[in-house]
Amino acid sequence: MLLKPGIVVLSNLSDNGKLALFSVLTFCACTPYMGIHALPSDADLPLIAFLLSAYFFVSGQRLSRMRIRSLIEHIAALKREEQTLPLSEQDKDFNNVANLVNGLLRDLDRKKELLNNCSMEAEYTAKELQNSSSQVASGAEQEFHALDSLASTSEEMNTTITDIASRLDGTSTKALSTLSESQQGREVLSSLTDRLKEVGTMVAHNQDHIGSLTQSADEISSFVERIRDITSEINLLALNASIESARAGEAGRGFSVVADEVRNLAHNTAKATQDISELVSSMNQRVSLSNKNSQHLETLTEQAQQALKLVTVSFNSIESAAKDTQEEVVMSRATMDEFRLANEQMSQRLQHLAGVSELNSKSSKDTKDMVRYLEWLSSRLKPQGELV
Repeated sequence: MLLKPGIVVLSNLSDNGKLALFSVLTFCACTPYMGIHALPSDADLPLIAFLLSAYFFVSGQRLSRMRIRSLIEHIAALKREEQTLPLSEQDKDFNNVANLVNGLLRDLDRKKELLNNCSMEAEYTAKELQNSSSQVASGAEQEFHALDSLASTSEEMNTTITDIASRLDGTSTKALSTLSESQQGREVLSSLTDRLKEVGTMVAHNQDHIGSLTQSADEISSFVERIRDITSEINLLALNASIESARAGEAGRGFSVVADEVRNLAHNTAKATQDISELVSSMNQRVSLSNKNSQHLETLTEQAQQALKLVTVSFNSIESAAKDTQEEVVMSRATMDEFRLANEQMSQRLQHLAGVSELNSKSSKDTKDMVRYLEWLSSRLKPQGELV
């Protein structure tokens, strides 16, 4: 029999024990609604406590019915009960009268005691059921209100979850856009880095050409100095030739003309040499300026490359952060979906518990009706016991 363990437990417990049992079960069933959170492993404790409370409540009802049925059967058995007394061997008539009288007295005593016991038992059972039904009714009402509040909270949580999911979608879109833009920016930086490398290579080649040009200018300057030296020697030779032609007189006149031509050539050579020297000097200045500009450009190129490296690192960090954000958003969305599913399941369970609570409340009303009947029965049995 399914209710037999509960009937045995309730029949062996005292009033305080039964009150403590129903109090503990009601407290465990109401802990989530009183702000007391159980451990994750005890998530089903309130439901188990509620089911045990309902089980013992039904067992109490069954026990009361069994006691009433037993009482009725006992009263019926008393009507059919036959008593036998020891008889005296000396007086048979006396024995017959004594047997009838003693049987009648014993039958009356038994019925009186039985009526008193039944009255006390019915009164006790009525009080016990009254207390139990009041506690169960109060607990059922509290559970109903708590479950209704939890259902409202569950609906609000669903709305909040939907809003958070929408925001996560927006964050995911922005993260994807940031990731795409960072990848494009990194490609542009890579192209710019290649261009700067080409510029650096061209600057290096320009430096080499400027070095070669400077070396050529130095060689030209050295060559001009040699021409100047030769021109000086030619001027000296022309001067000596003029002196010798003057000494020779008429015979050295032709030689004097040659000396003049040589002197003019030396003068022109010296002038051309001076022009070349000035041109080489100007070229050296321009080469020096170009060299400085080239060095400055090379420095700027190196700085730009360093800056590009830093910017590339920053873009890599942005891209990594965008990827991490996207992954976190995906994980958060999955968590929100799981939480939403769990919340929907909890809402269904709350609705089921609300239905059970309503049935429990109805059963409590039926129990109160039974209590009133037992009180009426007890009030009828007491006068009968006193009459007997």
